[in-house]
Amino acid sequence: MTNPRRPWRPLLLVFFSLLFFFACADRTSVMSDNMEDPDNDPDPTDFRWVFDARPTTSEITEIIVDSDNTIYAGTSADGIFVKGESDSVWTEMNDGLFDTSIISMTLAQNNTLYAGTPTQGLYRYDRVAQVWRNLIVPDPAIWDVAVNSSGHIFATTFSGAFRSLDSGENWTKMEGVLDSLIVFSMAIDSEGNLFAGTNRGGIYRSLDNGTSWLATSINELAIRDIIVDSANRLFAATFATGILISEDTGQTWEAPSGNSGSTAINQLAVNSLDYIFMGGQGSGVFRSQDNGNNWRIENSGLDDRDVNALAFDADHHLIAGTSSGNIFITNYRTNMSQQ
Repeated sequence: MTNPRRPWRPLLLVFFSLLFFFACADRTSVMSDNMEDPDNDPDPTDFRWVFDARPTTSEITEIIVDSDNTIYAGTSADGIFVKGESDSVWTEMNDGLFDTSIISMTLAQNNTLYAGTPTQGLYRYDRVAQVWRNLIVPDPAIWDVAVNSSGHIFATTFSGAFRSLDSGENWTKMEGVLDSLIVFSMAIDSEGNLFAGTNRGGIYRSLDNGTSWLATSINELAIRDIIVDSANRLFAATFATGILISEDTGQTWEAPSGNSGSTAINQLAVNSLDYIFMGGQGSGVFRSQDNGNNWRIENSGLDDRDVNALAFDADHHLIAGTSSGNIFITNYRTNMSQQ
């Protein structure tokens, strides 16, 4: 399908690019006593990246794996690519997309796939018709999307955040402090509490399904990503100051004792053992098995270290997508303890 061109779309994409550039300007890595360097490890080969494919020359912005172990890769310009468990190649799945710049993707509990774009809003994939259906969000510039266990959809945008209680048919703006902020990220814990990471206002939380929002101890930083582990610990990736952790439902945040070695963090991921993995801009992948107090660089075989996206497949292998359109998969199952 041919996507219509908008005369103002290049300006928006330039804005995204500049925002990303300045946010990730500091690419230096600082080694600390809490960092393990695999170059000095007597046996670094137990965790190695294997190149899978380069389905596109544009950036991989998001990777999602569904319950059938099908992998979806969102890109910055070429839409979405898919690879089934038994497939040897990646194929496009862009029917119905009127904007092939994918900023975010998420998978609901019922295996429903959502994709957010910067100019055409939010899409939901119709698996029966094999086509993307547009959900008309009042602000079409989507940064992130999250879905809770009740199927309520939360979309973050340039002008705050919106909520739908009826599968995307109707949307309500979540009024209050988020109105004047760009909401980069949204996370939901197992109790249904919401956490919003913003461009300059830090982190806000909602304990009532988005009806009201409360400030936290982080009220100035720009937040790139938020994840939740099985114990409802929260981890937030900042644009310039590393990782923050909260153990009290997001009320207070502090930096863990370990230095991840990368201040430019693109995405966080947590596995079934609550190991935290971090994708850094220019610095590759880091792993912590103790809530961020100690970190190990995991770049063996990773030839492209501008890592934008991380996800786990059904066999607990870690998948990484990079700024150059490359996809790598580990030969090591990350749910196995590694000392």
